[in-house]
Amino acid sequence: MIVLEDDLFVSGNFLQFMNQALEYYDHNDQVMSIAGYTLPIISRPGDDVYFTKRACSEGWATWVDKWREVDWEVRDFDSFTRSKSAQTTFNKMGSDLTQLLNKQMKQKVDSWAIRWCYHQFKKELYTVYPTISKVRIFGMDNVGTHNSQKWDRFKTVLDESESVQFNFKPEVQLDRYYIKQFVSRHSIQKRVSYKILDYIKSARILSSN
Repeated sequence: MIVLEDDLFVSGNFLQFMNQALEYYDHNDQVMSIAGYTLPIISRPGDDVYFTKRACSEGWATWVDKWREVDWEVRDFDSFTRSKSAQTTFNKMGSDLTQLLNKQMKQKVDSWAIRWCYHQFKKELYTVYPTISKVRIFGMDNVGTHNSQKWDRFKTVLDESESVQFNFKPEVQLDRYYIKQFVSRHSIQKRVSYKILDYIKSARILSSN
């Protein structure tokens, strides 16, 4: 399945990329999902994809058998909360992950995506990302269902090329060059800086009124 929400722009080659990736990794037990969106990164020449261990919920794809494997009730959550090492490992793909899972289990948020990411963490699975985004989010303007931030740290550049064939990598593994860029957008420092920008902007709006 290929999933899109209604607050997304897609590139002209979005479906070609998604369908080719689904076919290429169809029988690869290491790959859990395909992302259409990517954070803005500097890619190496010739690289069309990279891998992470954090799924994307904005323009993505997976296979039915992979979806059915997920424990949506997160029945091992208690043991996870008692393991600092597990939480540290989970957060290697972003400092917000354990916090999001805690909020989900306390019913402070309603997110299938964090449970999807937690399943990925437990099974040590990968997501395939494009090096140039095939999706751009326009719901990050404070009108999206789950969004309240005014500054968009996930703003990206949409692929405007006419490429319809892509170079997929048979060896599934993390590349430090790409992971460093990917994780930086989910770092505590980056999250705090954007919260401060949100606060400043809100204060200016209130003062102008």
